[in-house]
Amino acid sequence: ITNDSGATIQSIVTANSPVQVAGILGLQKTVINNSGTCDGQLLNKDGFVAGVFVKGPAGITNNAGATCSATGNYASGIEADGGRLNVVNNGTVKATATGGSQTRHAHAGGVDLFSYDGNHAAPIYFENSGSIIAFACSTGCDTNKARAVNIWAEGSSATFKNTGSLQATTTGAYGE
Repeated sequence: ITNDSGATIQSIVTANSPVQVAGILGLQKTVINNSGTCDGQLLNKDGFVAGVFVKGPAGITNNAGATCSATGNYASGIEADGGRLNVVNNGTVKATATGGSQTRHAHAGGVDLFSYDGNHAAPIYFENSGSIIAFACSTGCDTNKARAVNIWAEGSSATFKNTGSLQATTTGAYGE
């Protein structure tokens, strides 16, 4: 999937809860080269939303000047689960957790990567020279979580190289 500079791939859902929303959703081996905007929005509803969400082996590049963003109660700018993952961010990744209409929980994950392989064949490589921002709401939410980057390589190795900026912010009575 190639999203050129100035182009937008966006999904905005206002349906009843719970739902799943993604600007780009890949359910098999997926290669994404983003130079534009990938955005998912789930406004005032409960569910999962991502700018990019891939299940399976993936190669994801968010180029300089590009944006992957998500807004909703469980928001992830880039989320990839499955086999071998190679993710490079040179642009901006932003997750804004607003709290849901029913759950009142906000979880923001800028980049969330998970792989599992009992044979050590699903390593994660992640490189960031851009900006990753995770913000969980401060009003109308009971619990908040904000993580700029979350990496879990179960049964394999993980490499994380950061020369950019990471920011996770949450406020409120119960925050992580």
